[in-house]
Amino acid sequence: MPEGDTIYRTAERVRAVLSCQTLTAVSGSSGSIRANSARLTGASVVDVRSIGKHVLVETDADLVIRTHMRMSGTWEVYKPGRRRHHPSAARAALDIVRSVAVCFRAGSRAVVFSPAPLLPGQGPGSKGLKWRL
Repeated sequence: MPEGDTIYRTAERVRAVLSCQTLTAVSGSSGSIRANSARLTGASVVDVRSIGKHVLVETDADLVIRTHMRMSGTWEVYKPGRRRHHPSAARAALDIVRSVAVCFRAGSRAVVFSPAPLLPGQGPGSKGLKWRL
């Protein structure tokens, strides 16, 4: 089961490949990815980071691709044209000139407008609360 350190290392590995690169093609199994594919193609990746079990790929098109890794989600990096290990489990594929980053078996996936989405426990609502201990 991926935990915080595993998700962090995954985001770091994907960041090393995608950061400052132009997306040449974007595909995925969610309607949100398909609906925004044209807008994402040609965009540059600004950052890749993790928050909890989420991996966020931020672009200069003011869109963020969010994947929730759940229990068995992974991101793998391939050379273009290389056979993928689990093609039916692919949730998103982000192509650049020299590589393809593919997310497999993630639970939820979405494209959302920047800034990065508020995730459970990350929103402003918990900051102003007075806690009783």
